[in-house]
Amino acid sequence: MLFARVASFLFAAFTFGLLASANPVAEVEKRAVSADTVVTNLQSTVSGLVTQLQGISTNTPANSAQATSLINEIVSAINEANTQAKTATSEKKRDATEAAIAAVLASVVSDVAIVLNKLVVIIPALGPLVVSVDVALNTLVLSLDVVVAGLIGTLNTLLFGVAGILNGLGFSLLLLTLGL
Repeated sequence: MLFARVASFLFAAFTFGLLASANPVAEVEKRAVSADTVVTNLQSTVSGLVTQLQGISTNTPANSAQATSLINEIVSAINEANTQAKTATSEKKRDATEAAIAAVLASVVSDVAIVLNKLVVIIPALGPLVVSVDVALNTLVLSLDVVVAGLIGTLNTLLFGVAGILNGLGFSLLLLTLGL
């Protein structure tokens, strides 16, 4: 009788011991991308979407739906870039990288602002979507500024020419961050 109790205890301990000693699944290592790669990928994604938005010239339900979808895709692309920027690394050539990243990011911001400025006039119902673009761009700029020190100051200089458009669209978060 004692043997049955000891045997069942040993069997249970042995079973759980095998489960606990199994090799864990190796975690997939996330590769950090450079901040330059993040903004370059964002620019290539957004430029195609901006081109499609530029083709909208009238306020029809189909155009409104298409514009809404494309603006949401732009926000998604910016948010994806923000996720990558949080794990991004900075290049060793600090000044050249800062200027290059700022130039590409300024191009993205100005392209989006210019096309949205035109679209909000054509399709006024798109106005509320502008806030989501502002929040996404502001978050991306702040994330990249952590990786590339001095990015905000350089962006401030590059985006000075479109500050009026940004202000007209209501990009208040981005304007405050940039000090424009």
